[in-house]
Amino acid sequence: MLRQANRSMCLVYLRRIISSEYEELWQQWGTQESEAFCIKIIESSMHEKQPVLRKRLADVVAEIARNTIDDNTGKQTWNGVIQFLEFCMSVNSVELREFAMQLLENVPNLFGTTYALTSQDQFIPGIKQMFQGSLLYAADAGVRTAAVRAFVAFVVDNEDDDKLVHAMSELIPAVIQVSINLSSVHPRC
Repeated sequence: MLRQANRSMCLVYLRRIISSEYEELWQQWGTQESEAFCIKIIESSMHEKQPVLRKRLADVVAEIARNTIDDNTGKQTWNGVIQFLEFCMSVNSVELREFAMQLLENVPNLFGTTYALTSQDQFIPGIKQMFQGSLLYAADAGVRTAAVRAFVAFVVDNEDDDKLVHAMSELIPAVIQVSINLSSVHPRC
């Protein structure tokens, strides 16, 4: 248990370092080391069994993804994070699906910002399918709950994009159903 607590704290510190010193860190490491680091973080995320550590890893991946959105173009420059997100949604793993939803909750503009709407537009059908699959995921309520949080964060972050909001509005009945199911499991006293 102490080892898990130590690893958790290390991941918290790592996220903080990436958050505050990203530019300097990435410049010092260079392209090869930065890419190797990103690959190692993704691999660690895929194999982590402890939920707390997986959540901390999602926070680290999210911080890198946030910093790899180009300020000038609004495009995501870390293609590996999008590929990993797609992988998480394609495998039959509760842990990886929940990880993907946590990642999207933390970085709703993971696919790019409003400056890169054409870039994000190409992902709309896949994003919609990803949310739908997670909102309706029968195997685990945690995935459905994480999907609701990620969906809301995604829609709010993109509220100025009428086309995207309209496309996502078809999923609102599924969001409501998950909410109803949650309220029936956890009724207020």
